[in-house]
Amino acid sequence: AAMRQRALLGLALLAVLAISSPVWADTVIYSQPYRTDIAIFSDLERGMFAADDFTLEDAAELTDVHWWGLYAPGPGPQTDDFTIAFFDQVSGYPNATPFADYNVEPVIPVATGDMLGGRPIYAYSCYLPAPLSLSAATTYYISIYNNTGIGSDDDWAWMTGNGPNQNCWWRDSLSADWISYAAAPGNTAGNDFDMAFELTGENEQTVIPEPLTSLLFGGSVLFGLVRRRRRVS
Repeated sequence: AAMRQRALLGLALLAVLAISSPVWADTVIYSQPYRTDIAIFSDLERGMFAADDFTLEDAAELTDVHWWGLYAPGPGPQTDDFTIAFFDQVSGYPNATPFADYNVEPVIPVATGDMLGGRPIYAYSCYLPAPLSLSAATTYYISIYNNTGIGSDDDWAWMTGNGPNQNCWWRDSLSADWISYAAAPGNTAGNDFDMAFELTGENEQTVIPEPLTSLLFGGSVLFGLVRRRRRVS
C-alpha cells in the first residue's frame, strides 16, 4: 500500500511539473499598426534607411514579419527587393552592424485600400528562413528597407506606426551610425515617429490551467495522507 501511495504522489507531482512548465504559443509578439498620414523613405536606391526599437515582454522565437509602405513619387508598385535587419542596442542607439539580416525577396505587396497623398498603401509579410531567438525585456531594433533599383522613379517609403515612444532612427548608408530621425537632414521641424510593423512567433509562457488547482490540492491531500499513515504505523 505504501508503494502504491508513493507512486500516486509521484504521478501527481509529475503532472504538476508537466502542466506548469513553459510552453510555446504561436502569437503576435509585437505590434505597431500603421498610420495613414506619414511615411519615411527607406530605400537603398535613395540612400535612406529607417529603423525602430521594440522590446518583448516574454522570450520568443520570431518566425515572420509584417509591415506596411508605399511607393513615391509614382503610384508603384515596383519590383521589390526587401531586407529586414535586427540590431542590438549600444549606448542607447542601434548598433551599426546587425546581428541578423535577411533578404526576403520576393515579397508580394497587397493593397490595404488606404491611401496617402493619392498613393496606395501596401501590406507586406514574410517568413524568416529560420526562427530568430529574442530575449525578454531587451531593447532591439528592426530596420526594413527596399531596393527598388537604380533609376527607379518610385522609391519605397515605410509607413509610420502607432507605437509607445514616437522615436525612430535614420542613416544614409548601410555602414553609417544611426541617428535619431528628429536630427535627420531635411527634418527641420524635428518631428519623430514610430514605424509600422508586426512580429509573429512563439512566445515562451508558463501556463497553469485552472483545473490544475484541484490537482495541486489533491496532491497536497495525498501527501498529507501518506505522512499521516506513516505516523500511525
